[in-house]
Amino acid sequence: MGESCIIMVIQDITELRKAIETVKEQNAFLNAIFDSEPHCVKVVALDGNLIQMNRAGLAMLEIESLESVREHGLLEFIAPQYRKLFTEFHRSICSGRSGKLEFPVTGAKGTNRWLETHATPLRDAGGRIVALLGVTRDITEKKQRDALIWKQANYDLLTELPNRYMLHDRLEQEIKRAHLDEEMLAVFFIDLDRFKEVNDTLGHQSGDILLMDAAERITGCVRASDTVARLGGDEFTVILSQHDMNHVEKIAQDILDRLAEPFLIGDDRIYVSASIGITLYPSDAGDVEQLLKNADQAMYAAKNAGRNRFSYFTSSLQEMAQSRLRLLKDLRKCLEENQFRLHFQPIVELSTGRIVKAEALLRWDHPERGMISPMEFIPLAEETGLILPIGDWVFREAVKWATLWTRKYPHLMVGVNMSPLQFQNAEKNIETWLDHIQKQGVSGRNIVIEITEGLLLDADVTVTEKL
Repeated sequence: MGESCIIMVIQDITELRKAIETVKEQNAFLNAIFDSEPHCVKVVALDGNLIQMNRAGLAMLEIESLESVREHGLLEFIAPQYRKLFTEFHRSICSGRSGKLEFPVTGAKGTNRWLETHATPLRDAGGRIVALLGVTRDITEKKQRDALIWKQANYDLLTELPNRYMLHDRLEQEIKRAHLDEEMLAVFFIDLDRFKEVNDTLGHQSGDILLMDAAERITGCVRASDTVARLGGDEFTVILSQHDMNHVEKIAQDILDRLAEPFLIGDDRIYVSASIGITLYPSDAGDVEQLLKNADQAMYAAKNAGRNRFSYFTSSLQEMAQSRLRLLKDLRKCLEENQFRLHFQPIVELSTGRIVKAEALLRWDHPERGMISPMEFIPLAEETGLILPIGDWVFREAVKWATLWTRKYPHLMVGVNMSPLQFQNAEKNIETWLDHIQKQGVSGRNIVIEITEGLLLDADVTVTEKL
């Protein structure tokens, strides 16, 4: 028998072990870099399964391990309405494109976040796409800032109703829809009556409370699909779609009734009312600007008719509005062109037959229209603020004639009617009137300032001090 033996082959694997250790160290180094990245970094297989995700990604999804993601799948964390979009995005990257996508997710603990991912295909040495690499960051705060900026740009901060900008967009969309469906559209222009009195008497804080309450009342009279907007101040607009005329009038009356109910502000019961102008698409106009102008004109017609009512736009209102604009344009230059005239009405003392007073009456000698009644242009002057320079002209002209007449008739008084706005305007300094009287050398006894009772009833501190 032969003797048994052991054959051994000995190989020096020192270099191999070193190589393995080096690879492990490199992997550990790469993993450390991978996990130190503040954004989510993930590698996804072509079939959508997750291959790798760093700690930042796990934290975004509020999970502890990759197995949890693999068990549920990435789509489970994405908002349902965005899953189809995410799948299409994944398919696009698999085809060789790079891209970006924003989408909301809900973490395992219920936290909602907005994420933005940038993805690109990974290729092997042969150029084949073998996986996808995605880098995702949390953009929740950016989305919240953007949403806040958008809301401030499109909504009224006080009432949280759509503002003028959003109203234009809504009305434009409703016009397009009404055109396609061949339906009627109604636009309301609502102005609160006597709101300025509330603001001046109780202060802006009470005025703001009233506006918020009014917004709720108006909103409560229409459907959720209709639009209620605040244009500013005490002006609101309503867009009514898919209503017939009976419903339009009923809603208008409901709004009037609700706004006529008392507003409880602290211990005060405040009463206001509203004037509503109504215009219709397509019978009155076909574009946003003209519809709003028509509704505004109809609102003024309701206000002039006695307030607390609604009025429809008519072609005659359009003609009146155009005439009003022409009159306003002429009114702005009539002072420069010396078109105003003062006529004086004598007041006679019956017992003696003596003229004791001359009341100044303002007349406008228009170069084309002739004499225009103050009833026509004074309200316009008060609305636009032109009453202040006109009132000053009337006062100075009256003083000029008083100076002349009192030299011969020292007992004569000259009466001047003044608009309440001249006393209510905080910037108007009546000291200039007193200085002018002194410079002209006429006694204050000869000048009579005539005011309305309403000015005294509504007098605030500013008015009282001037009086």
